[in-house]
Amino acid sequence: MSQAPSSEIRRVVYVSRQMTGESLRSAQAVARLHEVALFGICEQMPDSARSENFADLICVPAAGDHDHLVKAAQVLSQRHGPLHQLVTAQETLLESVAEANEALSLHGMEA
Repeated sequence: MSQAPSSEIRRVVYVSRQMTGESLRSAQAVARLHEVALFGICEQMPDSARSENFADLICVPAAGDHDHLVKAAQVLSQRHGPLHQLVTAQETLLESVAEANEALSLHGMEA
C-alpha cells in the first residue's frame, strides 16, 4: 500500500459513540500524527472544548450502523475533500467502520 505524498494532508475520520475519556484520548493521538486533519463521527455531540480537537464533527443516530457512517463520511468528503480513512478504537465499532471503509473504497481493514 502506498503512502500519501509528504505534502498531502490525510483526512482521517475518528468514529466513536461518545468523544469522551479513552475514546477522546485516542482521537487526540490520531490528531497528533504528521499531516493529519482529524474529523469525527459520533452519536452525541461533545462539548465545545472536546469539539476543538476536530476539524468537523457529524452526529449519527447509531455509530454501529455502517450505512450511517457512509452517509456521514460522504458529507465530510463533500465539505472538506477526499477522505483517507475511517478509524476507531472501540471494539464494538470495528466491523461497521471496516464495512464503511470498504463501501467508500478507503484505506483500512476489509470487513
